[in-house]
Amino acid sequence: MSKSNGINRREFLRLAGLGTAAAVVAGGVAGCSANSDEGTQPGGGIKFTKQTDALIIGTGGAGLWAAYELIKAGVKPLILEKQPSWGGDTILACGVMPIRGTKAQAQQGIQDQSPEQSWQASKDALSKRYRVPELIRLTIVNAVRCVDIWTEEFKVQWTAFDKNAYTKFFHIPAPGMQNDHKLLEPLVNFAKSNGAEFIFETMAISLIVNQKNEVVGVRTQDQVTGKYMDIRAKKILLATGDWVSHQEMVARYLPKWEGLPMTTYTSMGDGVRMAQAIGAAVTRMEEPSNLMSHFAPTVVWGYYNTMIHVLPNAKRVNNENALHEVADKVHEAGYEDWWTICDDELVNGVHANTFKTREKAGGVVKANTIEELAEKTYLPLAQLKATIEKYNTDAKAGKDTEFGKTTAFVALKPPYYAVPSRVVRYKTNGGLSMNDKCQVVDKAGTPIANLYAAGSCQGETTPNVHDVCAIGMHAGQQIAAALGKGKTPT
Repeated sequence: MSKSNGINRREFLRLAGLGTAAAVVAGGVAGCSANSDEGTQPGGGIKFTKQTDALIIGTGGAGLWAAYELIKAGVKPLILEKQPSWGGDTILACGVMPIRGTKAQAQQGIQDQSPEQSWQASKDALSKRYRVPELIRLTIVNAVRCVDIWTEEFKVQWTAFDKNAYTKFFHIPAPGMQNDHKLLEPLVNFAKSNGAEFIFETMAISLIVNQKNEVVGVRTQDQVTGKYMDIRAKKILLATGDWVSHQEMVARYLPKWEGLPMTTYTSMGDGVRMAQAIGAAVTRMEEPSNLMSHFAPTVVWGYYNTMIHVLPNAKRVNNENALHEVADKVHEAGYEDWWTICDDELVNGVHANTFKTREKAGGVVKANTIEELAEKTYLPLAQLKATIEKYNTDAKAGKDTEFGKTTAFVALKPPYYAVPSRVVRYKTNGGLSMNDKCQVVDKAGTPIANLYAAGSCQGETTPNVHDVCAIGMHAGQQIAAALGKGKTPT
């Protein structure tokens, strides 16, 4: 057997999920076998023109933390991103990470549960919900480590914690929500300055596997020129986003969401679809995450400041502390939009920055009286007055007789502000099945060689930012260990 640059020219490979050819013979780097079935696949026969030890697909929190761990272990990864810049879905998130026991808390005089205490407190419930409880334990541990590294190594500044509030463990990069770029940029700079290679505007479209169904590379397509490139890699990490933007997948798994708009348009389930094409199993696909406001910070305000969510009929929707349920409640009531009513406590409070951002987008109403508020929002006056009066009466008595609200529960006072929201699809829970080493597995639970997953494309943890980052960190550690670098994580 002849070899070129260490690549066996007679190794039978195939592009999973593309075209109809049963097998494509691989060429060497910058070369191609005479029997490569040119033209039978989009992009023709397989021609490896680039190779790497570790290929990361996606530059959100998962991919960037995996890169951090690989670099620390002595591996320089190749990082692929279909968008013109880094960030993925992570950069679009609220940027609120509820994590206990960090050094950032300690610096502000807050002593909280350790990761082990947090795990023990929720172990039983989480073990019943998730297929691989060990991954959940690791997300709790690694989330703290992520924040500590951001704090100490990268000097990230955090919005001040309130020692006396429930939110004392909510980590938000200063000056407020939707500033996740301040978390990701130092990771990008770290990766670039330590030898990692980034390729932007290039989409992974198919995994390349051998006769044993071992993943050996990926076919990519330049999103500007349309040209194809095949990359050989010893280990591949799918750190792609979820599938909330993919209409066919939503129609199949979450049909109740099919007709709703979304906040992202790039969450197309790329990693899920590529891995399924080679037999990967999926999990929790029918388990919905939650709907959301088109401006997500609106619902988070309810943990910090007094406010109410009201339907177009002016009736209150839910307990405003339950920030992830309001859009679902609105949708269940038969509506697609709602108003959030607040006052100067919120407008000039800790989240003044995000309120101003929302205000600049248009549609926010200010009124000095309930009558003026009803006129400007087209909410029925009688019901609006009754709703606000009921809320204020309960707040003064210290008991929410409607929904049991406890946090940020004080009476509203003029001037009033009304912020409009639209119900949108936000994110999905389901994705690829994997084991506790982040290896993607098939339906029998057998690892697919050389293929790993992290981020929102996997369904073993939540798609929340802190879990995404934490599981990416773990995946990076596991890949480094598999490459014979660093220490095997415990």
